[in-house]
Amino acid sequence: MRSHTGSGIKDQKRNIHSNQELLRSSFQSCSNLLNAGGEFHLTLKKGEPYASWNTVVIGKMCGYKVHHCTPFRPELFPGYAHKRTIGDEHAGVGVGPNAEIAGARTYAFIEMA
Repeated sequence: MRSHTGSGIKDQKRNIHSNQELLRSSFQSCSNLLNAGGEFHLTLKKGEPYASWNTVVIGKMCGYKVHHCTPFRPELFPGYAHKRTIGDEHAGVGVGPNAEIAGARTYAFIEMA
């Protein structure tokens, strides 16, 4: 699953809303996929616009709570490679391969009892 819509919407409010809808849809789909006690893991980059997505609030509205939250560890995912929506050529000079994910957090959501 993509971590964002990648829709290229320049209007920040519409972009945030689009990604909130993706999150809402993802949480709603989980109820059909998770076994009892199962976790839904979601990794988000640090900062804006990701903070404005209000992921934890949307999860709660969909019946989920954060079970735990940890720093994202890409080495746990063989073959993982960060890709920029607008292309790596926009990353800037001197940006290392892990700079884009620095501070990223993985949230483990579980259904609220």
